[in-house]
Formats: sequence, C-alpha cells, structure tokens
Amino acid sequence: MHETGLCGLRTCGFDRRVDRIGRLPAPVCLSGADDIDKVSSADTIHVYSSDEAVAQSLKQLVGKKVKVKGNAFGAITAHHHAPIVMEISEIEAD
Repeated sequence: MHETGLCGLRTCGFDRRVDRIGRLPAPVCLSGADDIDKVSSADTIHVYSSDEAVAQSLKQLVGKKVKVKGNAFGAITAHHHAPIVMEISEIEAD
C-alpha cells in the first residue's frame, strides 16, 4: 500500500473514457519485482478506483490538492496516461 499527496487532479481521455491524472509535489520513483514496475522518475500518476464511492469522491475532487492511498504499478497499456498507475482505496482533500 502506498500513500502520496497530489498537488492537483485533472481529467484527460478520449472516446467515453475519462481518466484522472495527479501531479506530484516532487518526482517519485517506483520499484517492484517486474521490470514494468521499475520507474526511475515520475511527476504524474494515473489514478482510478474500482470502489464506486471512492471513484465518486475522485470525480468531485478534480482540481484540488488531495491525499490518496492505494496500490501503485508501472503503466502497462496506451490507456495509462502516466508512468505510474495507482488503484486508490482512499482519497481525501488535503
């Protein structure tokens, strides 16, 4: 489980997808067992939640500074819009 603060959330996407991108206050790295989970430096994180209540809070907090907790991994597909992706389990305004 990772915890990070985000300076702000913005939306991006195409078609019917809307994704949330968090800007970090300072670049971070990510390490993991798989090569895809080794990110030397990133200043943005693609965040999402499978929990409907958290996803709704995420939507309402776009444009605000927030703190999130969740599981981070390296971007895998072209649908991931930042080098690090995080499925968040908690979000709160900072």
